[in-house]
Amino acid sequence: MKKPWYRQLYFWVLIAIVLGILVGWLWPDTGEAMEPIGTTFITAMKMLICPIVFLTIVGGIASVADLKKVGLTGIKALTYFHVGTILALLTGLVAINLFRLGDGVNADAASLETTDSANKLIQTGEEKQWWEFITHLVPDSVFGPFVEGDILQVIFLAVIFGVAINAVGQIAAPIREAVERLTAVVFKVLSFIMKLAPLGAFGAMAFAIGKYGVSTLTSLGSLILLFYVTSAFFVFVVLGSVMAYLRLNIFRMLGFFKEELLLILGTSTAEPALPGLMRKLEYAGVKKTTVGLVVPTGYSFNLDGAAIYLSLAALYIAQATNTDLTIPQQLGLLGVMLLTSKGAAGVAGGGFIALTATLSTLGTIPAAGIMLIFGIDKFMSECRVLVNFIGNAVATLFVATWNHELDVDRARRVFSGEVLPPPDGDVENDFDMEILEQKPRDKHHHMIKEPDASTSTTNGSTPRRRRPRTPHSDYRIRTAHERGRPMRVLVAPDKFKGSLSAAAVAEHLSAGLPSAGIDSRRLPLADGGDGSVDAAVAVGFTPHPVTVAGARGTPQRGRVAVNGTTAVVEVANTCGLATLPSGRTAPLDASSLGFGQAIGHARRHHPRRLVLALGGSAGTDGGTGMLAALGFTFSDSTGRPLRACGRTLPEVATIDSSRAVNLSGIEIVIAGDVTNPLTGPHGAAAVYGPQKGATEADVRYLDSGLDNLVEVFTRSGYPQARAVADSPGAGSAGGIGFAAMLLGARMVSGAEYFLDLLDFDGCLAGMNLVITGEGSIDEQTEHGKLLAVLARRAHPVPVIAVAGRSTLSRKHWAPAGFEYIHSLGDYTDRNTAADPELTGELLTRIGRDIGRGSLLHNEGPR
Repeated sequence: MKKPWYRQLYFWVLIAIVLGILVGWLWPDTGEAMEPIGTTFITAMKMLICPIVFLTIVGGIASVADLKKVGLTGIKALTYFHVGTILALLTGLVAINLFRLGDGVNADAASLETTDSANKLIQTGEEKQWWEFITHLVPDSVFGPFVEGDILQVIFLAVIFGVAINAVGQIAAPIREAVERLTAVVFKVLSFIMKLAPLGAFGAMAFAIGKYGVSTLTSLGSLILLFYVTSAFFVFVVLGSVMAYLRLNIFRMLGFFKEELLLILGTSTAEPALPGLMRKLEYAGVKKTTVGLVVPTGYSFNLDGAAIYLSLAALYIAQATNTDLTIPQQLGLLGVMLLTSKGAAGVAGGGFIALTATLSTLGTIPAAGIMLIFGIDKFMSECRVLVNFIGNAVATLFVATWNHELDVDRARRVFSGEVLPPPDGDVENDFDMEILEQKPRDKHHHMIKEPDASTSTTNGSTPRRRRPRTPHSDYRIRTAHERGRPMRVLVAPDKFKGSLSAAAVAEHLSAGLPSAGIDSRRLPLADGGDGSVDAAVAVGFTPHPVTVAGARGTPQRGRVAVNGTTAVVEVANTCGLATLPSGRTAPLDASSLGFGQAIGHARRHHPRRLVLALGGSAGTDGGTGMLAALGFTFSDSTGRPLRACGRTLPEVATIDSSRAVNLSGIEIVIAGDVTNPLTGPHGAAAVYGPQKGATEADVRYLDSGLDNLVEVFTRSGYPQARAVADSPGAGSAGGIGFAAMLLGARMVSGAEYFLDLLDFDGCLAGMNLVITGEGSIDEQTEHGKLLAVLARRAHPVPVIAVAGRSTLSRKHWAPAGFEYIHSLGDYTDRNTAADPELTGELLTRIGRDIGRGSLLHNEGPR
């Protein structure tokens, strides 16, 4: 729940700014005396900026599974920065050319007198070369950038260290963990300092008004007004358009960052607001790796406000000193400013130095002309930094979207003022802002509870337990905990089919871990079968309810999962076996129509990728139902349209695709592990038909119908139909795989693809143990099934598996990649598959036993 408005930080910062203006205006000497207050606050904030930037970038890069992704993110960010800077420079050039405020000033540059403070800035700017920001990247020493507060050099060091830690691999896991914990400590220190923000804003504003006076604001009011109006145009029109492209609202975003914007207004520097920007962007749904790389880099490279200021001020000085510049000269000026603006980090005076460097480099406009605007630079500095800050926020959102690392729905809700738990269970995200003051919660927004010490079954009986012995394999898992490092466990199970979803399994297993002081993270998994949408939703995809035709045509409530660029659609929750009325099978009449309708719903969200999860189908219709929903028409020899199902397959004589939905531009991925062709002894009907209730006669009928479907497709403009039908995976989901491949889909390993989609490798970083599980583990598990793939990818991190039922002999545990496999049958003689409540209780107990180190025993729990 939010605090009342009168207790929120932005309210007191605003009050402090108003009081500072009044004190500086009414009592100038007193206002000037307030300088130490503002300076001390800003210095305290600067003290933490370099450590925060360093730790954030190192932690982000070190935890990324693919280093190429870091490089691509950097390239994308720099590309956006340069495009944004060019737009900002052009905006300033157009504005000053339209209004030409410098005409008529007729200033003589030779007669302009400069003050000592101005001379110092001019000298700094004149000595600054346009290429220096490149050579300056490499520091003289490792500690120098931290001592001098050089952000660019800190970024350089952080990238190098982050890449090195990532490249070293598992041996650097303690360093990654130390970085994460140190980051939390530094942000906690920052939260203490932020409580003094109103005092700092008061001191800085009182000093500014007391020293420069309100009259300074009016002496060159037209130029100040033009700069502010031009900046507002850039923010609301240019950046607003970018936000609209992202389907976000610029005004709501500004409201979300009101504390930081007011802090900048009071202190004229972006440094106090930089940590808040990073934390809030993470809270709004941007991946930490993107925030950690883009925001600090943008601090020095993405300065839209400084760019507007440079172009507007340079042309104003040229007009005021009667220096005529042609269009080519102005474009040349823009090219120089594109480089010099990169040195104007969001600190007061930085833009003034960059302006001097621009004029000195160009040589056409007299550098002494900057004295014409020196008196108002302080008041233009605030606007510069405000626009820089806003531009950086928008840039991060844009790059995150480009990188598929933004939860747009979460961002929209957060910007609208909705209070949400921290993303991905991030309980460390407790930076002192009202909306982030959350109690530790699990990933599904429940308070973490200690498990009851006396767990019992639903009928009050105590589950059976056996006496343990400690195996040698226990040592590797325990050592990290015994050396004093908190144990971190990734709980990543699949569903217990017919009993609990993957998310519920993860929740129950995790509930038992806190009693042992273990930090856990949940990652519900799927392999392309039923539960795939739920797994995607659990990691941040947005669920969208749909009403479609079930397997027998009755209305069925299902849902698709979308994250802005990728949509996951599954057969099981739209037209799978679970949608059959009363559970009665219908091998000839079940249709995939509802699945196609769900795809149509997903298209409305404009995804660039469709992931088709084909497990759990109820029929064998060759995908004709799906195609019918997408605009295909199947007719018999008389031209009569046919209902798309297995029963009508032999009757299909013509196929009309003239009204088919255009799916070009959308990548279609079939995530599954079925390798069967469409027809024949290993085809969809022969292998999977009996599981769906088909008799031997039904199997022969369906196989003949599928063969007929292929022939008709071949005659109807799909000459590749026979080759597609014979390809591995065409027989998945009763032939939906075949139909999807005709539409251009590609087949991928469901286990591998969903582990990537759910960012398993990223979640694994820094973990000491993985707990996984599913309803049944047998010898087939070793052959490419999800749990075996997970264990292989998790190596060398040990993996414990939990199953409702396990028939895999102990000698096969290690080859399959498991330290230990535990079955619910070791705890009870009852049938857990029919009792979700009992299953949940036992999973919680197993989680507690794992936490206490008693699970890895040869004879099971006590």
